[in-house]
Amino acid sequence: NAENEGMKWYEVVPIAAVVGATQAATGHRDQDTTLFIEAEFVDARSNQTVAKVVRKVFGTELKNESQQITAKDFKAAIDKLNADLWAFIRS
Repeated sequence: NAENEGMKWYEVVPIAAVVGATQAATGHRDQDTTLFIEAEFVDARSNQTVAKVVRKVFGTELKNESQQITAKDFKAAIDKLNADLWAFIRS
C-alpha cells in the first residue's frame, strides 16, 4: 500500500498547506509505504489455531505516486519482523 505522507507542521501555514494539497492532487507528494502481514499459528498435533495476527510494517518513502513499490522497500521492516518472530518462537 502507498499513500500520501501526512502533513508537516510547517504546512499548517496557509501557503504551505496549498502547496502540500496541490502536490497530493497532482501525484507529486511523497508516498508512505505500508505492508500488512497476516499469519495464523496452528498447533501441529491438534490442528487447532493457536494465534492469528495482523502486523503493519512501514517501508521506505517513495518520491511520488508513480514510483513502483518493490520488496526492497520493505527489506528492513521484513528483517525486523523475522527477528521478532524468532524471538517469539524461542520464548
